Amino acid sequence: MPSPRPSASLLPAGSWQSGWEMRASVWSGCENREGETPLRTLANPGDIAPVESPPPWSFHLGPGALFGTPVARLLANGFLISFPQADPDAHVDMLLVAPNTMVGRASIRINPSLFCPEAEPVEEPGCISVEVTGCAVVLRIVAEEETTRFCLATSREGLDAARTAAEQGLALNLSERVEKELDLRKTFWSQHRRVGQEQGVQQTSFERLVFRLEPPTAKIPGWWVRDDEGRFPLRSLYALVRAWREADEKVAVRLVRTVLASLPASGALPAELHPDSGAQTGHTTWPLLVSCVWSLRKASGASKLVEEALPALRGYLQWALDYFDPQGQGAPAWKKAEESPTPETFDADLFSAGLAGMLLRETDLFFELLDQHPDLALDTAEISLARERIEDHLLSELWDEEAGIFRDRYRSGKTVTRITVSGVLPLLWPGLEAKARAALLRHLQEKGTLHRRTGWAAWQAWEDDPTPAPVRCDHQLLLLDRVREVSLPTAVQIGVRVAETLEHCLSEGRPFPAQLNQTSPDDDTASPPHAEIDGACLYLLCKSPLLLKHPQSVSKVATRLDENRNLLAVACLGALLLLMGVLALREWRGGAMDSEAAAAAFGLTEQLINSRQFDQALKGLQEMEGRVSQKSLDFYTGMIRFHQGDFAAAEHHFRAAADADGREAEAMMNLALSVFRQGKLDDALNLYEQIIQQFDQRNPQFAQMARAAMNVIRENEATFQQSLGFGQ
Repeated sequence: MPSPRPSASLLPAGSWQSGWEMRASVWSGCENREGETPLRTLANPGDIAPVESPPPWSFHLGPGALFGTPVARLLANGFLISFPQADPDAHVDMLLVAPNTMVGRASIRINPSLFCPEAEPVEEPGCISVEVTGCAVVLRIVAEEETTRFCLATSREGLDAARTAAEQGLALNLSERVEKELDLRKTFWSQHRRVGQEQGVQQTSFERLVFRLEPPTAKIPGWWVRDDEGRFPLRSLYALVRAWREADEKVAVRLVRTVLASLPASGALPAELHPDSGAQTGHTTWPLLVSCVWSLRKASGASKLVEEALPALRGYLQWALDYFDPQGQGAPAWKKAEESPTPETFDADLFSAGLAGMLLRETDLFFELLDQHPDLALDTAEISLARERIEDHLLSELWDEEAGIFRDRYRSGKTVTRITVSGVLPLLWPGLEAKARAALLRHLQEKGTLHRRTGWAAWQAWEDDPTPAPVRCDHQLLLLDRVREVSLPTAVQIGVRVAETLEHCLSEGRPFPAQLNQTSPDDDTASPPHAEIDGACLYLLCKSPLLLKHPQSVSKVATRLDENRNLLAVACLGALLLLMGVLALREWRGGAMDSEAAAAAFGLTEQLINSRQFDQALKGLQEMEGRVSQKSLDFYTGMIRFHQGDFAAAEHHFRAAADADGREAEAMMNLALSVFRQGKLDDALNLYEQIIQQFDQRNPQFAQMARAAMNVIRENEATFQQSLGFGQ
């Protein structure tokens, strides 16, 4: 079966892009390279001309008035045009298959033509050509019974070169290529079709990721990211895997396989890969390769990935530990500025807390994966010893108990005074104790440290700083991904603000910057090659409802939806509102508690709920009756019943807690979720409306969540009814 075509409403109108300089007249994301003639779309779909203004020549489809108004579906390397007023099956597909070579096919008879105001095009049977401004342009046309095939080629080397390119283009199987393009987007369209989130902008960002993927040569078995020189910067691997995991897991798996197949025997992680020469020398990327494999362990097509990857991961980990800590002291340090998350603060004499956190994350996840394959014999003694030394150094030498932050330390023993993102990156380490994790999260939430309007800063801004500290897309994505796992409330706000900043780039047709300034990302002149990739990945993750997904699904419905990714709209709402439940659980401890003992008891209750020990949690609540606020007991009891799947009982308890002084918003959100889980969509909508009316001013975060939930319910009512088992 052919892949489904996208809905026109999903795609941006008026602009398209590709890696070979094809662009719309409003698109300024790519600069003309010397010696080439970029192409652009004009006002009408199918009209193409060089970027010069006025254009020296232009290409026209010429479908005629009988077909009505065309509808353009824009892709990263071309567009698909349909004519729904005439025939639902009538279409014209055009793809740029090589630099300055565009191949097209039409299911209808059309009359492609060239127009040139400076020279008369030469018409021959099946061919139109013109030479103007030092460029040869050839249009080859093959008119068949009811279809038309054509190829437009340009060359600075003369007409013969352009004719050869046009002939080669016509020989390609365009139908197969179009189907591959559609298949690449199939999962993304199915997931985002029903999500009312700036669909055009989101699609544009997705197309930027699509453009970065090229079919491989025989030398690299997989996919790679291409820039102007066809390189794959491995620093962007984690961002790409995370974004493609949401959009299409198959692509993410193939990306990781590509890297694993290209690792040298030493295990050294190169700076980049190249389709012609494989691994390249240079600085290393961030040590997050194990994290990429770990994140895909449950993905479709990854069933054998972990077992195949473990030997290579062991070699990579051993190399990374030796490279960053050659003395074996447990004190890793970045060797080059390009390697570190914040090159602006690089110092070769600085032991990095952030690097230590990354390495601990990698080693712990490696051993977790290895535990799943007990029959695989790997020598890990040196890795275990190095890991213990790094943990000891991080906790004993770099932890500032009073400030609740990790601090980088110079070899001389002096610590860095300013708070930097390196000090919170140990948050990536899953084994970090709860007390330290909570302290680091406070630095991410509270203003005056790393919290900024557009995201988290690379370092704490002091009063005498001349410019705001930069907020980099790459470390922004890392932190957002981690705080999503621990359900930090601020992550939602940060994600929204970062997305708005990146949308500003998209709306002006500009590439994503490496840094997000406090006001706007206007200064992108110094963006490194991976910045565009990181920005597109970050934007998609910020806009994805799965960013809000709590790692522990609590109901049978949620579990089933996690397994069926095509029902993203339901998973979106469940994840969105479940986050509010977790948020409420954590926030309640600061509410109406009778004593410190009661607060400690509720803390224990929270731990029992998180570990799904519901009977013990209920017993503890029963022992607290009469000694603490009844509304607090109802709230926690509601959480337990919700986790047990008894949504009616959860509704009862949340209603009893809904008017609690100072915490009514959290209880109301959980009440609405419980009602929704019972299929009472109208009642849920009414509750969300109450939340908006009551808390729009006092607690806008919850009001914003309520609006999002209402939009999802209204747009997908039939899907929800069927999925929740209440349809007709």
